[in-house]
Amino acid sequence: MREQFSDADLEAYLDEALPPEDMSRIETAARGDAKMLRRLSGINARRDAGSHSLGEIWRRHRLSCPTRAELGSCLLGVLSRPEADYIQFHIKVVCCRFCQANWDDLQNQQREADEAAATFGNRVDSVCWRGVKRSCDWRWRDECVSGGRPAAHEVVV
Repeated sequence: MREQFSDADLEAYLDEALPPEDMSRIETAARGDAKMLRRLSGINARRDAGSHSLGEIWRRHRLSCPTRAELGSCLLGVLSRPEADYIQFHIKVVCCRFCQANWDDLQNQQREADEAAATFGNRVDSVCWRGVKRSCDWRWRDECVSGGRPAAHEVVV
């Protein structure tokens, strides 16, 4: 028995807006079904002719998708509870691939920034501690000392 797909499913397939499993199911079904290929061609022809439904315009322009800035604000925990709940719903229940990709990218950027900050913080602590250990009069100098004289930007604490 052949699986039935709605026009909305096929439109989302053409927009690559379905979860990978659904994309695969439709692609597999279309390979062996000339009728489905004609339906897909018809949808493309209708789109090319400029005939669009309200739902198609909504999906194509991703009108319900949060902006990247809103996704970032959610990740930082600064959105209101209803806004954060909507974004979680949109990503986890609606399974919007575009927003999921942005979410994953923002998480990776945040992780990299956290790692860089931790590395930089450890380096600064190490340099400051070396400066304190080296000078008993509590002077901390920048690393650039020329000819044995302190650099012009020496800091005295």
